[in-house]
Amino acid sequence: MKLKGVIIIVLIVMVGFLTGCDKDNIKSIAGEYIYDGIVYMSALSSSSYGYLNARMQGTVYIINEKQFKNDAVDITQPIYKKVKIGDSLVNKLKDSTFGYLSLGSLSVYKDKYQYLIYDNDEKLMYYIYSMDDEVWVASYIDNTVDKSDVIMYIYRLKKTKDQ
Repeated sequence: MKLKGVIIIVLIVMVGFLTGCDKDNIKSIAGEYIYDGIVYMSALSSSSYGYLNARMQGTVYIINEKQFKNDAVDITQPIYKKVKIGDSLVNKLKDSTFGYLSLGSLSVYKDKYQYLIYDNDEKLMYYIYSMDDEVWVASYIDNTVDKSDVIMYIYRLKKTKDQ
């Protein structure tokens, strides 16, 4: 009986610790950002590089545990799932960008993480990438044929000056 109580307490502590870790993980990149350039644009895009760059100028992103916001979406209480980018995720990213981003092009970064963003149980069509000291936001579409992601755009962000 006592062992059962100890196991329950340990499980509660572990769940609380893991939940707290998710919030702490986003704190490392939390802040207000502004668009700073295009890292990648899909060949499937109907936009030109110049048009997209001009359209994105001044776009503000807010990323923290209470909000994920840009011009298109404003999610309160988002859930972020942080995943370390290893070789298998690099290969998935390579496929999602038609080979543009590969292990070679990403090998210059030491610490690489991908954040999946959820609104309740619904996955948003955005990823956040933390690449050493850089923060990128990617928007993607679902390839309904095989359920893979097709990344349409990756934008580099920079923190606003007042932070």
